[in-house]
Amino acid sequence: MWITRGYFDARITTNEEIGAKHAVVDFHVEPGRYYHPIDTKTLCSCLFAERRESERQGVLDFEASIDENGTRSVERGRTYTVGRIRFEGHPHYSDAAIRSQFLLDEGVPLDSWLLRQSVVRLNRSGMFEPVDERQVHIQTDAATGIANITVNLTERKRGTWNLSGPLPLSGSVSARLPAWGAGLLELSTYTASFNVLAYSTILKLATNRRFLPVLALERPYTPGAGWLSGLYFAPQLPPRWMLLSYAATQLEQRLTPLLAGTRVPDLTVTMQRPGGEAGILCEASKPRMHTVRSGALLGLHLLRAIAN
Repeated sequence: MWITRGYFDARITTNEEIGAKHAVVDFHVEPGRYYHPIDTKTLCSCLFAERRESERQGVLDFEASIDENGTRSVERGRTYTVGRIRFEGHPHYSDAAIRSQFLLDEGVPLDSWLLRQSVVRLNRSGMFEPVDERQVHIQTDAATGIANITVNLTERKRGTWNLSGPLPLSGSVSARLPAWGAGLLELSTYTASFNVLAYSTILKLATNRRFLPVLALERPYTPGAGWLSGLYFAPQLPPRWMLLSYAATQLEQRLTPLLAGTRVPDLTVTMQRPGGEAGILCEASKPRMHTVRSGALLGLHLLRAIAN
C-alpha cells in the first residue's frame, strides 16, 4: 500500500511482547522519501491483458516488473504446444465422455486459461471428486516445446441415498449404471433412482396425489453433453413436468457460468526500487454488477429447486 502511494523506500518493522495469555504486536512504519504514486488500476489492467494474450500463444511463464520511474516490463517464457492429454482414475467412464468436458485440445497452443476453464467444466459435470491444480500435472519439454497434461481423477461413489422432511417428505436411492455403450447411450452417464414423494403441495397439483413412488432414469447435466444431458425420464410423472424440469436445468446450468463470471489468478508485479525489490499484488476484480449477478444466481437456483 505504501509503495503504490509513492513511498518506494517504505519499511515496516514489528515489536512483539508475548505474555502468558496474550501477545501484543506493534507495527512501526518508516515511509521514507516520497517519489510518485503508482496507478495500479491502469497498471494491473494492462498486465492482465498482456498475460491473457501470452496465454493464448501458449506461454506458461509470465513475469512483470516496474521500476521507480513507472516503466513496466514483461518477461515471457517460451511457448508450448499441447502434446497428449491423459486422464487417469476413471474405470467407469469412457475417455470420450471426459474429453468432451475439455475446451483444450491436443496439438494447439497450451492456453492456461482454457485449461483452467476445462477443469471448471469437469467439476461441474459432477462425475468426479473436485479437481484442482494438485491433480493437474503439466510435463514440459523445453527442447521440443511440447507439454503433456495428466489429470488424476477420483470417481464419485456409484450410489447415494437421501431422506428429507418433515414436510414435504421425500426419500431417494440412486445408483450410476454400468459402463456400457458410447455417446448418448453411454450408460455410465445415467443414474437410476427410486424416489418416494409424499405430502407435497406441488405433487398434489401436478398429479392429484399425496404419495407417489417414482422410478426414474436420469442423465445429469454436463457441459460436454450440453442439450443431450439434464434429461429426466419418469413414466409416473406427467410429460409436462419432465419438460419443465429439463428446461429449468438447462436454463440454470447455461446461465450460471455467465452470471458467476470468470475470475483469473492474481498477478504479482516486482517493484524495482532503490532499497531492493518489493512486490505489488494485482488482484483480479469481481465481475461487473456483482450484487445483481448474485441475486440472479439465487433466483436460478430457486427456480431449479421448484421445478425439480
